[in-house]
Amino acid sequence: MLRIIRLASRSELAFSRPEHDPDVDRVKELIESGPGTYVLILHVGRAKALAIGALGKLKLVPGYYGYVGSAFGPGGLRARLTHHLKGTSRPHWHIDYLRRQVKIAEIWFSSATARQEHAWARAFQATPGVVIAAPRFGASDCQCASHLFSFAEPVLTTLRDCLDSIGAPLSRLDRGFDVAVASASRPKIVERAQPEDTGSPE
Repeated sequence: MLRIIRLASRSELAFSRPEHDPDVDRVKELIESGPGTYVLILHVGRAKALAIGALGKLKLVPGYYGYVGSAFGPGGLRARLTHHLKGTSRPHWHIDYLRRQVKIAEIWFSSATARQEHAWARAFQATPGVVIAAPRFGASDCQCASHLFSFAEPVLTTLRDCLDSIGAPLSRLDRGFDVAVASASRPKIVERAQPEDTGSPE
């Protein structure tokens, strides 16, 4: 079953967050340290041009982006997602450069032990309305065209259902929804009033 969990913080600047970040605390509380696959749903409010390491300059247009990743190393999903939420001043992965300028809107993840990262990336690429945001982004060590995709907000539901159907059920960490379970197969999503976003622009 898809779980939808409300996160508290809405700060955009990952690497300048307070030491005790409620979003990080929730990830540590709710996600085990085992392996898994995840998607960072990122939101860009205005056009930006960023330098992404050896990839060079990346131009971002307003809208939503999905970054597909996996966590099969020490600490598993808990450690990797905590890293993404906190950000870093010393980027290592392509996504680290992006996170310095772009906020996370949602996190989707599966705790299945089978590697699903490449199947999920192919599913993103095959979904109508989704385009590759940057060739080879996050895909330096595989044959995928990219692990970063852009799309408009209405495509989110299509993507989530697509991923849910090709692997283990997804869980979802969300900054703007609470959960009310409607049935055993699909929760009912109840939108709550969004708190004012007081984070500084990135």
